Amino acid sequence: MMLEIARDWERAGDYFRAGLDGREFFQSPRPRWESLHDLQGLVELYRVTGDARYRQAFEHHWRSIARWDRRNTGGFSSGEQATGNPYAATAIETCCTVAWMALTLDMLRLTGEPRVADELEVATWNAAAGAQHPSGRWWTYNTPMDGAREASAHTIVFQSRAGTPNSTVVR
Repeated sequence: MMLEIARDWERAGDYFRAGLDGREFFQSPRPRWESLHDLQGLVELYRVTGDARYRQAFEHHWRSIARWDRRNTGGFSSGEQATGNPYAATAIETCCTVAWMALTLDMLRLTGEPRVADELEVATWNAAAGAQHPSGRWWTYNTPMDGAREASAHTIVFQSRAGTPNSTVVR
């Protein structure tokens, strides 16, 4: 089934061939944050098949994101996708950062490289923990590089649960 999904990538993100060709992740046809889960599929294909090309494509994309799209906060994305500009003053959503952390954890398990552990540490302490208010009562939807944060209940009001201004509905 996973091999069928990999064939479908040729019509969508083409992550496997783009990784082998050395294209930067932000240059792939679909460099959105949701695509990071597709990249995780490359690791699983490597583990299941033993085909080193899947590992090569995965590692290339991880290094590309770390080089071109990981923010100084440790977060990932420029308006929900990779753009090749880690300095753009656009939204850095918490969900995108969590996906980057999951991808980084896969890279750490795969390679054991200390640099990868450092990336996970930066994302965890600066981006993920930085998204929570010190009181613990709310999280941000966007944790921008300038440090100005708002409760997600104020930023994405449509997800607020009536009567609980400090919480959001998880769907």
